[in-house]
Amino acid sequence: MDDFNDLINDVVWDAKEVTLSQAWVTGIATAKRAYDKSRQALLRCINAVIARAELAESENARLTAEVEALKDAARWIPVSERLPEGETDDYGTEYLVIVNQHGNDAFVMPAEFRSGKWYTIGSKVDWWNDAVTHYQPLPQPPEAENE
Repeated sequence: MDDFNDLINDVVWDAKEVTLSQAWVTGIATAKRAYDKSRQALLRCINAVIARAELAESENARLTAEVEALKDAARWIPVSERLPEGETDDYGTEYLVIVNQHGNDAFVMPAEFRSGKWYTIGSKVDWWNDAVTHYQPLPQPPEAENE
């Protein structure tokens, strides 16, 4: 009878182990599904962050180029570097120029550049020509406000 009881005990313990093993496997499977869902959500978040970073990088590059273009447009250009292009014979293109008449009396004035020379706006006399050291295009006029 002891052998029979031992056998029953063994069967009961085996059944308990199988039940525990099944519960353990079920728990692992549930945990894996939860892990997979969390991993997928995390990957979606990472991809969204990467996409935003790429967009920000692109926008940063665009803004940097725009700032550089604005700096270049607003800088004083030495006449020793280059003279304005697109010369005309009638009315020249207007610029702001730095005139340095005697090496230390510099001032800024509007001027026209035509036929390769600097003129006071509306004048036919090019007497500032040798004294102009730098120039820059005039800015665009302000946009008209709609009232």
